[in-house]
Amino acid sequence: MFQRVIPLVGEGPVAEAIAGSLRACGVRPRLIGPRGLESSGLHRATELILMAQPGSEWQELLERVDRLCVRSRSGRAAPLQVAVLAIGGDNEKPLQLPRLSRQSRLGLRPFSLAKQAARALLTRFPPHLAADVAAGQPVHVLIVGFDWLGQAIALQTMRLAHYGAATPRVTVLVREAGARAGRFKRVYPQAERCCRVQFLELEAAELDPRSPV
Repeated sequence: MFQRVIPLVGEGPVAEAIAGSLRACGVRPRLIGPRGLESSGLHRATELILMAQPGSEWQELLERVDRLCVRSRSGRAAPLQVAVLAIGGDNEKPLQLPRLSRQSRLGLRPFSLAKQAARALLTRFPPHLAADVAAGQPVHVLIVGFDWLGQAIALQTMRLAHYGAATPRVTVLVREAGARAGRFKRVYPQAERCCRVQFLELEAAELDPRSPV
């Protein structure tokens, strides 16, 4: 029986988890380490999943794949469709794909794993289940730490956790709370219009007892 094969460029536990999910969907992933791109036979592929940290790693890997495809795919061949998965990075900045050559044979589709994970988490555990929305109690989400996933959860809460007339709340416990709050508000000045956001020091947080988490 023919089984769809998709090359997956990446390493580590996240790559293994994605490979497992593909197998569960009847797709056979072909794991390729970044060092094995040149001998991976990408000229025969029609689609590719590439995992990388946004920034220099993202740029370098895509440029290498692009050069391989320009050399090995004729002008009549369909572009290689690349699902680019952003691993980590800074969700306070929008994803930006690098510029490729005019001869590029790639079709790029960016995905933020943090955004998808945060959306799945809030769908699985809706914040309103812990609040009495009918009585006007606002949704209050507490986030400990503010790494790439914490940032994504905060942003998705602002977008999705609106129930009734009460304004949702997000409290972030993090070190250097003042600096992180200032940076977040500079990037998202409109956030306070739709959500009450506060940053508190991780070691000395005083939560408002009138708004249970």
